[in-house]
Amino acid sequence: MFQFPGLVMNIRRAIHDHDFVLMRSPSHFGLVGAALVRLMNRSSITKWAGENGAFTGERIPSRVNRWLESIRGETHFTLVYGPPRYSHQISFLPALMNEEELSEARQLSSRRSWRTPMKILCVGRLEAAKGFDLALRGLGELKRLRPDLMWHFTLVGDGTQNDSLRRLAAECDLTDRMTFTGALPFNEVQKRYAESHIAIMPGTKEGWPKIIAEAWAHGTIPVAASAGLVPSILQDKSSGVVFKPTPSDLVHELAHLLDDPKKMKDMSQGLYRHAQELSLDQFKIRLERILVDRFGFQ
Repeated sequence: MFQFPGLVMNIRRAIHDHDFVLMRSPSHFGLVGAALVRLMNRSSITKWAGENGAFTGERIPSRVNRWLESIRGETHFTLVYGPPRYSHQISFLPALMNEEELSEARQLSSRRSWRTPMKILCVGRLEAAKGFDLALRGLGELKRLRPDLMWHFTLVGDGTQNDSLRRLAAECDLTDRMTFTGALPFNEVQKRYAESHIAIMPGTKEGWPKIIAEAWAHGTIPVAASAGLVPSILQDKSSGVVFKPTPSDLVHELAHLLDDPKKMKDMSQGLYRHAQELSLDQFKIRLERILVDRFGFQ
């Protein structure tokens, strides 16, 4: 609160010096910017990096930010994940990698072995909202109910839940079936994707889940909790697997995949085309089209 007046003045000064503003919301900066661009009559595009709709537990600044972005303006447009709710919203896919990085990801994954044990992966900050406890409980049940299935689980990331997740892994009898790597640099994470067969995304409060896009780029099958945009992103059954956010449903879907390695391999080969749509090159083309069509840029 002490810094807020200075923040407002600095953002106002920056907007005053420019004719066009790009903002990322929801955020405190986006909240201030959304109010000021309207008051100062500046053209703007907002990238709404989250769920396009209210959700349980949403903080008050985010709610206010969302309300401001819902106000229609002739020179204000908002890029959203999933279907638009208002006429000034534009459904827009995020960027992932450039063409060279996508090619490298595919090359890395071409060396993937399809022999058991199958490799299962989770990547992200070890925070409660990411739902990694659900993944551990599900995998513990999978080991107990289907001891015949051979797999190994790797959890990449660090955060406040590190110690509690390690304790939970021990409680679920996963010590001999999993590895905690801690945080890794990007190129090392890429290698983990490239050697894995399945990537679990257990969180239910994601915007456009990055783990799904990264899994596609490496031919790794995404298995994601049914929440937010996930059902629409993975509505094509060849693009991944959706499960109800319960340990038992995760067990069901994982067992179904692991029982048929040939089907998994065939599915893996078809995932790269989904990632191609998320290249930085395609992002540039789509954004240029919006700037020309909606704002008259030349």
